[in-house]
Amino acid sequence: MKLELRLEDIMPLPTTDEEIYSLKRIDSVALEVKARNWGKVHELLVDAENDPKINQEYKDFFLSKSRIQLLALSNDKYRDYEKAEHLILEYLDKYRPGFDLERVADYFLTNGEATQLSHLATIYSNGDEPQKGIAILEQLVAFVERWYILSVSTVMQFNYMAYLGKLGVSYLLAGALEKALEVNTKAIEVARKNMNVDMIQSYQSDRAVILLDMGRLDEAKHCLKKYLMIQYGTEHMRSWDNYEDGITFPEFVQRDYGIDCLELVEPIE
Repeated sequence: MKLELRLEDIMPLPTTDEEIYSLKRIDSVALEVKARNWGKVHELLVDAENDPKINQEYKDFFLSKSRIQLLALSNDKYRDYEKAEHLILEYLDKYRPGFDLERVADYFLTNGEATQLSHLATIYSNGDEPQKGIAILEQLVAFVERWYILSVSTVMQFNYMAYLGKLGVSYLLAGALEKALEVNTKAIEVARKNMNVDMIQSYQSDRAVILLDMGRLDEAKHCLKKYLMIQYGTEHMRSWDNYEDGITFPEFVQRDYGIDCLELVEPIE
Protein backbone atom coordinates (compact mmCIF):
# COMPACT_ATOMS: atom_id res chain seq x y z
CA MET A 1 0.00 0.00 0.00
CA LYS A 2 1.31 3.45 -0.91
CA LEU A 3 1.22 5.87 2.01
CA GLU A 4 0.00 9.32 1.07
CA LEU A 5 1.33 11.82 3.60
CA ARG A 6 -0.26 15.24 3.30
CA LEU A 7 0.40 18.33 5.38
CA GLU A 8 -2.59 20.43 4.43
CA ASP A 9 -3.50 20.89 8.10
CA ILE A 10 -0.23 22.73 8.82
CA MET A 11 -0.46 26.47 8.26
CA PRO A 12 2.41 29.00 8.53
CA LEU A 13 2.41 31.25 11.58
CA PRO A 14 0.67 34.59 11.00
CA THR A 15 3.03 37.48 10.33
CA THR A 16 0.91 40.30 8.89
CA ASP A 17 -1.74 42.36 10.67
CA GLU A 18 -4.36 40.85 8.34
CA GLU A 19 -3.36 37.30 9.25
CA ILE A 20 -3.29 38.07 12.99
CA TYR A 21 -6.71 39.76 12.80
CA SER A 22 -8.08 36.84 10.76
CA LEU A 23 -6.91 34.20 13.24
CA LYS A 24 -8.29 36.13 16.20
CA ARG A 25 -11.72 36.28 14.57
CA ILE A 26 -11.54 32.60 13.59
CA ASP A 27 -10.43 31.61 17.09
CA SER A 28 -13.48 33.33 18.59
CA VAL A 29 -15.68 31.09 16.43
CA ALA A 30 -13.73 27.95 17.36
CA LEU A 31 -14.11 28.66 21.08
CA GLU A 32 -17.89 28.84 20.72
CA VAL A 33 -17.88 25.59 18.69
CA LYS A 34 -15.95 23.89 21.49
CA ALA A 35 -18.53 25.17 23.99
CA ARG A 36 -21.32 23.99 21.66
CA ASN A 37 -22.91 27.42 21.91
CA TRP A 38 -24.51 27.01 18.50
CA GLY A 39 -26.48 30.24 18.43
CA LYS A 40 -23.32 32.22 19.04
CA VAL A 41 -21.43 30.09 16.52
CA HIS A 42 -24.00 30.95 13.86
CA GLU A 43 -23.84 34.65 14.69
CA LEU A 44 -20.03 34.80 14.61
CA LEU A 45 -19.82 32.70 11.46
CA VAL A 46 -22.13 35.00 9.51
CA ASP A 47 -20.11 38.03 10.62
CA ALA A 48 -16.77 36.40 9.83
CA GLU A 49 -17.83 34.99 6.46
CA ASN A 50 -18.91 38.50 5.39
CA ASP A 51 -15.88 40.28 6.86
CA PRO A 52 -13.66 41.49 3.97
CA LYS A 53 -10.72 41.97 6.34
CA ILE A 54 -10.41 38.24 7.00
CA ASN A 55 -7.94 36.44 4.77
CA GLN A 56 -9.93 34.43 2.17
CA GLU A 57 -7.59 31.43 2.44
CA TYR A 58 -8.28 31.31 6.18
CA LYS A 59 -12.01 31.58 5.54
CA ASP A 60 -11.90 28.63 3.13
CA PHE A 61 -9.77 26.51 5.44
CA PHE A 62 -10.92 27.29 8.97
CA LEU A 63 -14.41 28.75 8.79
CA SER A 64 -15.65 25.97 6.53
CA LYS A 65 -14.81 23.48 9.30
CA SER A 66 -16.80 25.46 11.86
CA ARG A 67 -19.70 25.73 9.40
CA ILE A 68 -19.66 21.92 8.95
CA GLN A 69 -19.72 21.37 12.70
CA LEU A 70 -22.65 23.76 13.08
CA LEU A 71 -24.62 21.99 10.33
CA ALA A 72 -23.70 18.43 11.36
CA LEU A 73 -23.46 18.44 15.15
CA SER A 74 -25.92 21.02 16.48
CA ASN A 75 -29.18 19.81 17.99
CA ASP A 76 -31.30 22.75 17.01
CA LYS A 77 -32.51 24.88 14.11
CA TYR A 78 -29.04 25.23 12.58
CA ARG A 79 -28.66 21.53 11.76
CA ASP A 80 -28.73 20.67 8.06
CA TYR A 81 -27.30 17.25 7.20
CA GLU A 82 -27.64 17.71 3.45
CA LYS A 83 -25.59 20.91 3.39
CA ALA A 84 -23.04 19.46 5.81
CA GLU A 85 -22.58 16.35 3.65
CA HIS A 86 -22.03 18.53 0.58
CA LEU A 87 -19.39 20.66 2.36
CA ILE A 88 -17.58 17.61 3.75
CA LEU A 89 -17.39 15.85 0.38
CA GLU A 90 -16.24 19.14 -1.19
CA TYR A 91 -13.52 19.45 1.48
CA LEU A 92 -12.29 15.89 0.96
CA ASP A 93 -12.20 16.24 -2.81
CA LYS A 94 -10.38 19.58 -2.60
CA TYR A 95 -7.42 18.20 -0.68
CA ARG A 96 -7.49 14.68 -2.13
CA PRO A 97 -9.25 14.65 -5.54
CA GLY A 98 -11.24 11.51 -6.17
CA PHE A 99 -11.45 10.56 -2.49
CA ASP A 100 -13.01 7.10 -2.20
CA LEU A 101 -15.21 6.56 0.87
CA GLU A 102 -14.90 2.80 0.44
CA ARG A 103 -11.12 3.00 0.79
CA VAL A 104 -10.87 5.13 3.94
CA ALA A 105 -8.62 2.64 5.72
CA ASP A 106 -6.18 2.60 2.78
CA TYR A 107 -5.29 6.29 3.03
CA PHE A 108 -2.75 7.90 5.32
CA LEU A 109 -5.28 10.39 6.62
CA THR A 110 -4.55 13.82 8.00
CA ASN A 111 -6.33 14.71 11.22
CA GLY A 112 -8.49 17.16 9.26
CA GLU A 113 -9.62 14.46 6.83
CA ALA A 114 -10.33 11.97 9.62
CA THR A 115 -12.36 14.56 11.52
CA GLN A 116 -14.51 15.36 8.49
CA LEU A 117 -15.07 11.66 7.85
CA SER A 118 -16.17 11.28 11.46
CA HIS A 119 -18.71 14.09 10.98
CA LEU A 120 -19.90 12.43 7.76
CA ALA A 121 -20.39 9.14 9.61
CA THR A 122 -22.48 10.97 12.23
CA ILE A 123 -24.68 12.40 9.48
CA TYR A 124 -25.26 8.98 7.91
CA SER A 125 -25.79 7.24 11.27
CA ASN A 126 -28.34 9.81 12.45
CA GLY A 127 -30.05 9.89 9.06
CA ASP A 128 -31.35 7.23 6.74
CA GLU A 129 -28.05 5.48 5.96
CA PRO A 130 -26.69 4.05 9.25
CA GLN A 131 -24.75 1.30 7.48
CA LYS A 132 -22.74 3.91 5.57
CA GLY A 133 -21.91 5.58 8.87
CA ILE A 134 -20.84 2.28 10.39
CA ALA A 135 -18.65 1.46 7.36
CA ILE A 136 -16.79 4.78 7.63
CA LEU A 137 -16.27 4.49 11.39
CA GLU A 138 -15.08 0.88 11.16
CA GLN A 139 -12.46 2.03 8.67
CA LEU A 140 -11.45 5.00 10.84
CA VAL A 141 -11.02 2.69 13.84
CA ALA A 142 -8.94 0.33 11.70
CA PHE A 143 -6.78 3.23 10.51
CA VAL A 144 -6.14 4.56 14.02
CA GLU A 145 -5.47 1.08 15.44
CA ARG A 146 -2.74 0.67 12.84
CA TRP A 147 -0.86 3.62 14.36
CA TYR A 148 -2.28 3.88 17.90
CA ILE A 149 0.34 1.81 19.74
CA LEU A 150 3.19 3.54 17.90
CA SER A 151 1.89 7.04 18.47
CA VAL A 152 2.47 9.26 21.49
CA SER A 153 0.16 11.86 20.01
CA THR A 154 -2.69 12.91 22.30
CA VAL A 155 -4.69 13.71 19.15
CA MET A 156 -4.35 10.09 17.97
CA GLN A 157 -5.37 8.77 21.39
CA PHE A 158 -8.37 11.08 21.59
CA ASN A 159 -9.45 10.14 18.05
CA TYR A 160 -9.26 6.43 18.88
CA MET A 161 -11.59 6.91 21.85
CA ALA A 162 -13.92 9.16 19.87
CA TYR A 163 -14.24 6.81 16.89
CA LEU A 164 -14.89 3.79 19.10
CA GLY A 165 -17.59 5.69 20.97
CA LYS A 166 -19.23 6.91 17.78
CA LEU A 167 -19.09 3.41 16.28
CA GLY A 168 -20.88 1.99 19.32
CA VAL A 169 -23.62 4.61 18.99
CA SER A 170 -23.92 3.94 15.25
CA TYR A 171 -24.48 0.23 15.92
CA LEU A 172 -27.10 1.23 18.53
CA LEU A 173 -28.93 3.44 16.03
CA ALA A 174 -28.82 0.61 13.48
CA GLY A 175 -30.37 -1.78 16.02
CA ALA A 176 -27.26 -4.00 16.29
CA LEU A 177 -27.34 -4.02 20.09
CA GLU A 178 -24.90 -6.86 20.79
CA LYS A 179 -22.30 -5.25 18.55
CA ALA A 180 -23.02 -1.85 20.09
CA LEU A 181 -22.37 -3.26 23.57
CA GLU A 182 -19.13 -4.95 22.43
CA VAL A 183 -17.71 -1.76 20.92
CA ASN A 184 -18.90 0.35 23.86
CA THR A 185 -17.04 -1.96 26.26
CA LYS A 186 -13.85 -1.40 24.31
CA ALA A 187 -14.44 2.37 24.19
CA ILE A 188 -14.82 2.55 27.99
CA GLU A 189 -11.70 0.43 28.46
CA VAL A 190 -9.61 2.74 26.26
CA ALA A 191 -11.06 5.87 27.92
CA ARG A 192 -10.12 4.48 31.37
CA LYS A 193 -6.57 3.74 30.23
CA ASN A 194 -6.30 7.33 29.06
CA MET A 195 -8.05 8.62 32.22
CA ASN A 196 -10.44 10.72 30.13
CA VAL A 197 -13.38 11.61 32.39
CA ASP A 198 -15.36 13.23 29.57
CA MET A 199 -15.26 10.06 27.48
CA ILE A 200 -15.91 7.69 30.39
CA GLN A 201 -19.05 9.55 31.36
CA SER A 202 -20.26 9.85 27.78
CA TYR A 203 -19.79 6.14 27.14
CA GLN A 204 -21.51 5.18 30.39
CA SER A 205 -24.59 7.06 29.20
CA ASP A 206 -24.36 5.30 25.81
CA ARG A 207 -24.05 1.95 27.60
CA ALA A 208 -27.11 2.66 29.72
CA VAL A 209 -29.22 3.30 26.60
CA ILE A 210 -27.90 0.15 24.91
CA LEU A 211 -28.77 -1.96 27.97
CA LEU A 212 -32.20 -0.33 28.27
CA ASP A 213 -32.94 -1.22 24.66
CA MET A 214 -31.80 -4.78 25.40
CA GLY A 215 -34.20 -4.98 28.34
CA ARG A 216 -31.38 -5.36 30.88
CA LEU A 217 -32.83 -2.85 33.34
CA ASP A 218 -30.72 -3.58 36.44
CA GLU A 219 -27.45 -3.30 34.48
CA ALA A 220 -28.69 -0.11 32.83
CA LYS A 221 -29.48 1.45 36.22
CA HIS A 222 -25.99 0.50 37.39
CA CYS A 223 -24.53 2.41 34.41
CA LEU A 224 -26.75 5.38 35.15
CA LYS A 225 -25.43 5.41 38.72
CA LYS A 226 -21.86 5.46 37.41
CA TYR A 227 -22.81 8.31 35.09
CA LEU A 228 -24.25 10.30 38.01
CA MET A 229 -21.27 9.52 40.26
CA ILE A 230 -18.97 11.11 37.69
CA GLN A 231 -21.36 14.03 37.32
CA TYR A 232 -21.51 14.86 41.00
CA GLY A 233 -18.08 13.59 42.02
CA THR A 234 -16.23 15.81 39.57
CA GLU A 235 -18.75 18.65 39.19
CA HIS A 236 -18.45 17.82 35.52
CA MET A 237 -20.99 19.92 33.66
CA ARG A 238 -20.57 19.04 29.97
CA SER A 239 -23.10 16.21 29.99
CA TRP A 240 -25.81 18.51 31.36
CA ASP A 241 -25.69 20.23 27.96
CA ASN A 242 -28.32 19.40 25.35
CA TYR A 243 -28.44 15.66 24.73
CA GLU A 244 -31.19 15.64 22.14
CA ASP A 245 -33.01 18.68 20.77
CA GLY A 246 -33.03 20.81 23.88
CA ILE A 247 -33.13 18.22 26.67
CA THR A 248 -30.42 16.83 28.94
CA PHE A 249 -29.49 13.16 29.15
CA PRO A 250 -31.41 12.58 32.45
CA GLU A 251 -34.47 14.21 30.86
CA PHE A 252 -34.06 11.94 27.82
CA VAL A 253 -33.98 8.84 30.04
CA GLN A 254 -37.05 10.05 31.93
CA ARG A 255 -38.96 10.78 28.71
CA ASP A 256 -38.08 7.65 26.72
CA TYR A 257 -37.63 5.04 29.46
CA GLY A 258 -39.58 6.38 32.44
CA ILE A 259 -36.57 6.31 34.77
CA ASP A 260 -35.92 9.21 37.14
CA CYS A 261 -32.12 9.36 37.33
CA LEU A 262 -32.21 11.43 40.51
CA GLU A 263 -33.99 8.57 42.32
CA LEU A 264 -30.89 6.47 41.67
CA VAL A 265 -28.74 8.81 43.76
CA GLU A 266 -28.51 7.46 47.30
CA PRO A 267 -27.88 10.23 49.86
CA ILE A 268 -24.99 9.81 52.30
CA GLU A 269 -26.24 9.37 55.86
